[in-house]
Amino acid sequence: MTTYFWEHKGTRLRPLNADDVDAYLSADLDSEAKRVLNLSVGLPRSRASQLESLPVNFKNAPQRLDFAIETLEQEFVGFCAIEQIEEQSGNFSTMTFVLAPYRRHGHADNAKHLLLRYMFDERRFEKYNTQCMETNEAIIAHLKKIGCVEEGRRRRRIFTNGRYYDEILFGLTRDEWQASNAGDSYNPLDAGV
Repeated sequence: MTTYFWEHKGTRLRPLNADDVDAYLSADLDSEAKRVLNLSVGLPRSRASQLESLPVNFKNAPQRLDFAIETLEQEFVGFCAIEQIEEQSGNFSTMTFVLAPYRRHGHADNAKHLLLRYMFDERRFEKYNTQCMETNEAIIAHLKKIGCVEEGRRRRRIFTNGRYYDEILFGLTRDEWQASNAGDSYNPLDAGV
């Protein structure tokens, strides 16, 4: 068992840095993944335009915390963020993007586990909120696996690929998180630290 908080089952989170720029920008070329994440296909962008959209100098802001996702061998596999951080209501959301060669290896699940553990167990936030397109079976399965509950549906909310799709809303409370992750929380005292 590791005593490093930002590591879970072979995946580690760390700050984004300048060495990650090209891999971060290459995500723009994965149109289908961007369609699923952004719910549309964007226009082609110049490198200058891409650089403008980077997290501000890879420094975290009050409403958004950005991370690189890597293997324990320090191989960059994607990025994630805690976003829409609402201190007063205790609500937040996340974003996760894993590069195509590294998908279906558990990195997204592990990264999400770390983000949720941080927000629920360390920051005392109350509710995680997210949404996805009705056809995104992989994300729906992922969200149910981590304990999210379907809370509603916005009918015909997303237009892409020539038609309208429903948007499904999911949520997870701190109590639900703690109940579904009993015995799996980080506690350095359990490791004898």
